Amino acid sequence: MSVINDMISRVLNVRSMAAADLPRVLQLEKQRLRSSWLQHDIASNSPARDRGTWVATIQNHVVGYLVYQLITEPETSSSKVAGKAAKLVEAETIVAPPMVCVDLLHIFVAPDWRRRGIGKALITRFDPRPAQKGTCVIEAAVPERDMPVQYLLRATGFQAVRVMRGFYGDDDAYLMEKRFG
Repeated sequence: MSVINDMISRVLNVRSMAAADLPRVLQLEKQRLRSSWLQHDIASNSPARDRGTWVATIQNHVVGYLVYQLITEPETSSSKVAGKAAKLVEAETIVAPPMVCVDLLHIFVAPDWRRRGIGKALITRFDPRPAQKGTCVIEAAVPERDMPVQYLLRATGFQAVRVMRGFYGDDDAYLMEKRFG
């Protein structure tokens, strides 16, 4: 890590977006090429149980953001009871802690702040999971041509698990995921 990146990591703060961050997030959003994320979508993306925005700030100045959506599903499994009881009880359903699936919808770092560890910090420091334990899967659909995001996700432990043909119109995407628990 370079001296500059080391200094940045000491002053970088990654946290859930506050209302005061919204104007700067919208300003950054205008810088994105081919952006389909409209201003009213971000503005309506107030803190909720299933959707959120995290920001990376340096001295209270937003330099990047990450938008995600939570999908919580209960995990169930059937297990057979061994021995004579198996004849009486066909199957018992065990309910495990819910599985948390996180869809990364957008990640963006201001052009002047790229290649300094900010995107990596956004991905590794944000924790959208509720206090409960259980399996967590973070997924992202990354355009085939978006090599910087592919490299970023791979550097933070993601793996490409599937090719999604025509996901972005004529462009394919890779479904990348990272599992916890």
